[in-house]
Amino acid sequence: MHRRHVDAFAAGCLLLSLFPVVSARLGPGQHSAKLEIPDEAINISATGVNGCLDIPTTQDEVSNYDVVPPLVPPAWNGKIEQRATDSRPFWPKDMAPPKDAPNVFMILIDDAGFGATSPFGGPIPTPTFEALANRGLRYTKFHTTALCSPTRAALLTGRNHHSVHSGVISEASTGFPGYDTLMTKDKASVGEILKQVGYNTAWLGKNHHVPAWQRSKAGPFNLWATGLGFDYFKGFIGGQTSQWRPVLYEGSKPIEPYLDNADYNLNNDLANTTISYIEEQHALVPDKPFFVYYAPGATHAPHHVPKEWIAKFKGQFDHGWDEQRMRTFAKQKEMGIFPPDAKMTDRPESLPAYDDASPDQKKVYARMMEVCAGEQRERAGCLRTRD
Repeated sequence: MHRRHVDAFAAGCLLLSLFPVVSARLGPGQHSAKLEIPDEAINISATGVNGCLDIPTTQDEVSNYDVVPPLVPPAWNGKIEQRATDSRPFWPKDMAPPKDAPNVFMILIDDAGFGATSPFGGPIPTPTFEALANRGLRYTKFHTTALCSPTRAALLTGRNHHSVHSGVISEASTGFPGYDTLMTKDKASVGEILKQVGYNTAWLGKNHHVPAWQRSKAGPFNLWATGLGFDYFKGFIGGQTSQWRPVLYEGSKPIEPYLDNADYNLNNDLANTTISYIEEQHALVPDKPFFVYYAPGATHAPHHVPKEWIAKFKGQFDHGWDEQRMRTFAKQKEMGIFPPDAKMTDRPESLPAYDDASPDQKKVYARMMEVCAGEQRERAGCLRTRD
C-alpha cells in the first residue's frame, strides 16, 4: 500500500472523537448536554461567507449549537440593479472542514474473532495491520451486538443499536420499536456528518441495513449507502453474497463486473476500487479530505478463497482448535493484551473437544480452518497493493 493510503487508514481513530459531535444533533429523546469541543474545532462549520448565519466563536456559544450545517440556507449576499453591470452575483461557498483535517479510512471485518490475526496474538499473519497497530492503539475492550446489522448500525452512528431501529438483522425485522430496521434521518451516520462538513465519502462492500422489501430497483433508496450520507457506493445488499459471482451494485445500479473475467474475486475488486477511489481523490481534490468505509464480505460465509491463499496455511491447523486456543491465549499474554495472571475460560459444552473427532472429521475441520485463515489473510493483503 502507498504510504498515503496507510496514513489515511491510520487516521481512523478520528472517529472516536467524532461520535460526541454526531450525538450533538437534538432530536426526540436526545440529551442536550454541553459538548466538550476543542477550540480548534469550534469553527468546523464556518464558511467565511458574508451573509451566512452567525457562527459561534467561543466554547460557551457552541455548547448548544449544531456543528453540522444549519437547515436554513445562507442569506443571498449579492445585489440586483436595473443594469447588469451594476449588479453583483453571489454564490455561497461549499462547506469546508478545518485546515489539515485528516483522511479517515474505517475497515470493518465480518465475523473475525478477537484472537484471529497477528496484531492480537492470532495465527494469521497480517503485517499491514501489525504496522498500523504498532503506530497506534490496540483496543482490548470492544463490545459488539453479536449480530451483523446491529453492530454495523452502532458503529456507523455511534449510538445504541436499538435507538437506530436495528435490534436485529434486517431480514428479521419485527415491526416493533427498536426492531423494525428502519433507520431514521434524526440518527445521522458518520458519513452524513462528515459529508455535511466538506468530506467526500465512499462506502465499499457490505450494506446490511436495507430491509428485505426495499432491495429492488424500485427502491426506496434512503437506507442504501447513498441515502445514508455516502457519495459513492460499490458493494452488495444483505448479509452475504458469492465472492465469485456476487449480486453487486454501484450506487443503486446492478453491475456484473465478473462477466468474461474467469479470475474475478469480489474481495480483490473491492480493494482495487477502494485504491482507485483514494487515488482519484488525491488527484482531483488534493485539499479535500475523504472518509472511506470499507466493509468486505470476507470473512463471512461463503468462504470463497483463491487456492493459492488456502495453500499458504496447508497443515498449519492439524493440531485442532483446542490447541490453537491455548497457543493464541499464551501469545496474547506474552504481548500484554491479557495480564500474566489471566485465566482462560472453559471451552463451551456445546463445542466438542477436537480430540474426540474422527480422523476424517479432523481432516475436514483442519481444511475449514485453512480456508478461513486464507480468506482473512487475503482480505488483509488486498489493500496493501494492487493485483
